[in-house]
Amino acid sequence: RVPDLAGREVSVVIWTTTPWTIPSNLAVAFHPEFDYAAYDVDGRAVIMAEGLASHGASVCIGARSDEKARRAAEAVAARSKGRCLACAADLASEASVSALGVEVDRMFDGRVNIAINCAGVNVRNPIDAISLAEWESVQRVNSTGAFLFAREMHQRVKRAGWGRLIHIASIFASRSFPHRTSYASSKGALLQLPRTLALEWAGEVIRVNAVALVYVCQGVGQQ
Repeated sequence: RVPDLAGREVSVVIWTTTPWTIPSNLAVAFHPEFDYAAYDVDGRAVIMAEGLASHGASVCIGARSDEKARRAAEAVAARSKGRCLACAADLASEASVSALGVEVDRMFDGRVNIAINCAGVNVRNPIDAISLAEWESVQRVNSTGAFLFAREMHQRVKRAGWGRLIHIASIFASRSFPHRTSYASSKGALLQLPRTLALEWAGEVIRVNAVALVYVCQGVGQQ
């Protein structure tokens, strides 16, 4: 029991490739050897295993809103051993991604060991109701944005001498439901991008992965 979380809306980040094996009415088991932290994100408590920042890494959190990025960075910095910075970036905009690269150079002297892309949008419609603009808006963020981010980060990770590029994909990259044409197609593309870049960058000691998350009843999952 955690008194500080009493009466709060609490979410737990779950990593699995088979969401149907965890019915919502069952308890979630925590690993006894992992350290967990509760972060305040937009008024909600989010529990996750403490990661890079808790081990002393310097971290930059990006979001389309500078205010949201700053609040998230402050929440992580309060529990971390390293720097946690914030910046605004929109992966749907090539100019914004380029500006992100410049900001990363300023913060980390042009070197990055680990770059993580978790940008995504989800629009649900039967195919007859999907306009070209709607289709392209989803692809622009989920697929093209991932490409722009990878291209921008490549030389910075390479200069660091070793690195990891991680894309947050979705179970919808390999499974689907009705009315997910735009989203599932974009996430399918997001599996092939890391596969290709992993082969392309292997000689540079850069590992590229996609992590296919399950359906989460928060944020995009609620829309």
